[in-house]
Amino acid sequence: MNDTVELYCRALLYVYSIVWLGQSRLSDEEVSAVIHNSRLQEEAVAKMSAAKCGEAKSGCENSRACATWSTNYPSQEPQTLQEMAPRRLPSMENISTHQLVLGAVFMLSSSSLLLVNKGALKSIPLPFFITLVQVLSTVCILHVLRVCKTVQFDDLSRHVAKDWFVVSVVWLAPIVFNMFTLRRLNAESVIVFRAASTAGVALADWIFFKHGFQANETLGVVAIVGGSVLYTSFDLQYDAMGYVLGLVYMISMIFNLIYIKYFFEQNQSLNMWTKTYYMNMLAIPLLIVMVLAFEGSAVGELSWSSISNSGLVCLGVSCLVGLVLSASATGLRDVVSPTTFDILGNVNKFATAALSRLIFHTVNTALSSLGLAISLLGGALYAPIGKQLFGLSDAATQLGVSDTAQPGRSKALLAEVPR
Repeated sequence: MNDTVELYCRALLYVYSIVWLGQSRLSDEEVSAVIHNSRLQEEAVAKMSAAKCGEAKSGCENSRACATWSTNYPSQEPQTLQEMAPRRLPSMENISTHQLVLGAVFMLSSSSLLLVNKGALKSIPLPFFITLVQVLSTVCILHVLRVCKTVQFDDLSRHVAKDWFVVSVVWLAPIVFNMFTLRRLNAESVIVFRAASTAGVALADWIFFKHGFQANETLGVVAIVGGSVLYTSFDLQYDAMGYVLGLVYMISMIFNLIYIKYFFEQNQSLNMWTKTYYMNMLAIPLLIVMVLAFEGSAVGELSWSSISNSGLVCLGVSCLVGLVLSASATGLRDVVSPTTFDILGNVNKFATAALSRLIFHTVNTALSSLGLAISLLGGALYAPIGKQLFGLSDAATQLGVSDTAQPGRSKALLAEVPR
């Protein structure tokens, strides 16, 4: 079993490094050169501002001229390194070690949680209850880690709770619908609905964040959607209610990816652990109400003796994996575009589908399997390796507007998004 897990992790990391990173990662020397050049530019701007201020002083009787210059020409004031290098959605051509680690951890936890949740639901068919246990464990573990001074996060105040309540609902919705869909459909079907959300996310990403798409990215999105349609057309385990839940899950995921990305841009000062804590903490009251309303009697009749050992193991592992996924996803949203985040969540699912067949013995037709493969290959086409296959340069013409938007651009574009 340990050998299987190790092989699984190695395979995911290998595909992640080949498909997503390619040859695009900057070397340590290149990163140092960029930082050095930015500091030189910062010093030059500071000297220019001081010189201008000195000229203004020389023609005045007092020091008010310097203040007047600073007021009338704020662009000449010294800027910090962060202001000179405005925050933007980094392309996959400028991947830092931090992004690499976040992406790898996110892929491992994302591909694992779906299977672990499926195993837990087989023993405990209570989606709201399982989600509540996972969220409670995340909050408790975060508090323990803070006591041990491993992580740091801000406490939740009443004012903050008002601002983050809607975000918590948007974050929780696809998690809950994912669990309900898993209860009626196999893991492969859920993967297809997850992949199909890419089209909606890409469209919203282009409209709101002005993220342009190159030829390989456009073809990748088309392949994902086309493969999803092919899979659903020949699915042997078709379930009408399950597909309705899957559709709701897909819609909630689209809104989740776009809205939370927008909200995080408005709260850039908060660290990854604070955002994770806020969303999980505010989800607890909602889940308690849902458990009492829909699963109260079933939870009251639930006894530990009625749960299999494998079910308990899956529940415990899902709590740990849920914490890792929640934190890594929160950190990753800050450094990649919504479409890239969505693709990154889909491209690792080849391993999930393979393990699902081995563990749960699911059966698919040849055409449905082909559709699943096309969807997953679409994720690879969207990635940097797809650009290399198409022979596109960094300056290749994009469909739509370039993703090098000016700072604050997405804030204005998303002003119409309901808060």
